[in-house]
Amino acid sequence: MASVYRMKLPVAQMLAVGAAVMTMTALAFFRVPILPAIGDDLHMSTTQLGLMTTVYAVGRLLMDVPAGIMVDSRPLVMIMRLAGGLIALGSLLLAVAPVAAVAYLAIFTLGTGTALTNTTGAAYFSTIAPVARRGMSISGFAAFQLGGQAFGPAVAGVVAGFGSWRSAEVLAVVVGVVVVVGLPVVRFMPASIERPTGKGDDSTGTWTVTRLTRVVLFSVPFVLFLTIGSMIQTLVPIIGDEELGLSVSTIGLAAGLAGFSRFVGAMIAGQVADRVSRKAALVPGLLLQSVGVVLLGVTSSGAGWLVSILALAVGSVGTSIAIAILADMATPGTLGRQLGRFRLAGDAGLIIGPVMTALVYDQFGREAAVLPVAALGAVCAVAVALVVPETRWGGGARRRLRPGKVG
Repeated sequence: MASVYRMKLPVAQMLAVGAAVMTMTALAFFRVPILPAIGDDLHMSTTQLGLMTTVYAVGRLLMDVPAGIMVDSRPLVMIMRLAGGLIALGSLLLAVAPVAAVAYLAIFTLGTGTALTNTTGAAYFSTIAPVARRGMSISGFAAFQLGGQAFGPAVAGVVAGFGSWRSAEVLAVVVGVVVVVGLPVVRFMPASIERPTGKGDDSTGTWTVTRLTRVVLFSVPFVLFLTIGSMIQTLVPIIGDEELGLSVSTIGLAAGLAGFSRFVGAMIAGQVADRVSRKAALVPGLLLQSVGVVLLGVTSSGAGWLVSILALAVGSVGTSIAIAILADMATPGTLGRQLGRFRLAGDAGLIIGPVMTALVYDQFGREAAVLPVAALGAVCAVAVALVVPETRWGGGARRRLRPGKVG
């Protein structure tokens, strides 16, 4: 029997879905390098800018569960077109925003569109490949996301440097409309998922998944989203602008480099997850991100600031590996809803993190704002290592896969 590692995948179809994910992610991330400029123009404090990221997360959170339900029952292309329309609308509102209240509404709308994009893409890439290649498939989804996160801030920074932050958002509106109109129709959506037989399981190929297991697994997106939202999307540009005196173009290029680093990290993590173990990819990533947070808290130079961003970026790939574990455990017809709850936990972290760290930064300084976040990441890494089961395909042997149910 041919190795599952060499099974043919619908590459053209995967590229079409991935390109849509990357483009819409890029448009949503136009806001990152222009955040200080928005604050200056609309007279917003650091805490108010942190609240913008929180409002973005609220939009995502309110859409997470409906997005999961839609993924289990609606055509992929319909959801993707709706997501693109919401992102274009949010970009338009931000481009014309005369006051902070309209900017908040725009960011909220961008959040709802991003939630639809992410849940749909994650469900597609976690079910399109056989379980033995699931780690790489979901890492491919993460790579498209990260490509958007790299490309978006870099383009927005350059456009804002030549024009203004509003010019960047006008460009996002145009591209968003083009995506909605030109999005290719992708008819295929897997009806069921393939589950692995875990190491040490009985002949039914099932696990006993305890409540503690789910709590710890769902804590991964909570911690990762909290860290990314409060550090890369909020404090990194603020520190670069206020403390280091960097230009908006430099901040945008650094955010782009971070996205590229996450792309490389995702590809490496996917290989490790499939060929070594899921946890061998997940736990070191969580620890590396904590190291990046610590570096951001103690650095006093542009070079140190950049190194901390790269460590944060490479270490943030754990979400895709946690999705692979979730898909390993899921039963057919339930993955969309599971992903909705998974992303709900993450977006709760995205809500709490930015506004709290921005408030602490305003009141007590940089070190007080970042060190608790670093400690939270380290605790999560230890909990995953101790509690979450290893679900890598076949426990290391290339055995025939059996369907099963999670107890």
